[in-house]
Amino acid sequence: MKQDVIRHGIRELLAGNFRLGIFFDGDGDRIDFYRGDGTYLSSSFVYAAILPQIRKRFPEPGMGIFADLKSNPLAVMEMARAGVRVQVIRNGHSQIKNSLFEDPSMFGAVEESAHFYEAFPPPVSAHGGTERFCTENTLYVALLVSRVWHEHPERFDALLEIQACTSREREWGYKFPSDDLRSAALDAVRAHFEALGARAMTRMPNGYDLEATLMRRGIPFDIDAHTKLAPDWLQVCQRVSQSEAGLARWEVVAATREIAAEAKRQIAAIVQQFQAGPEYQG
Repeated sequence: MKQDVIRHGIRELLAGNFRLGIFFDGDGDRIDFYRGDGTYLSSSFVYAAILPQIRKRFPEPGMGIFADLKSNPLAVMEMARAGVRVQVIRNGHSQIKNSLFEDPSMFGAVEESAHFYEAFPPPVSAHGGTERFCTENTLYVALLVSRVWHEHPERFDALLEIQACTSREREWGYKFPSDDLRSAALDAVRAHFEALGARAMTRMPNGYDLEATLMRRGIPFDIDAHTKLAPDWLQVCQRVSQSEAGLARWEVVAATREIAAEAKRQIAAIVQQFQAGPEYQG
């Protein structure tokens, strides 16, 4: 959530000697978490922290979860330590819920944009329904995080330390005068990072279109608990906005602040060749 929106809440968090601050967006489907000292923990790391607790309800072997293409690779590694498969998934509420519904071996999902999903078991009823209910539930997530943060604060402290070893440029965008110019800008950014050694992924493992491009340098696309990352690893995600005309979005996460900042600078320089407007947040 935008810092100017939660600024007052952060001040209250710091002044009140609280352990945890939880912020919901306007319609309640996104939720951000801050430690009492005001440090933000991104959604993928939050999910890694609560996954062992969720896993107790899904103990079967071979189970898995989805993490969206913007999730921090180090967080994905921590998720895998819970003994689950972690697959990349495209963004979008309906797509994620449908993917959970279609594959009974997948029980949860996280988007770095502060959305959390779960395949809840069917309620006991006289009708004998057996289909899982795949949805978001921010109240459930808030209560679960609060419990785990209370019982295992060291888990969050450790993940905050891991997160601090990386740098993230949170999603931003540019508007273009036409779809053709936007497409050309996306192609040029992809070509640039591929020339620097990145590989590009545009489809999920099940063959579905990611509706975005995930570019990684020094990171494999299949990540598990034992994955080794290059010291200068970089991840760039780019996508077309489905809701706003002419808008394309980017997000960067990298091994160092310098690498992330330089990647963002390079993207800004490239898109200006295609009449991109000012940087857009929202």
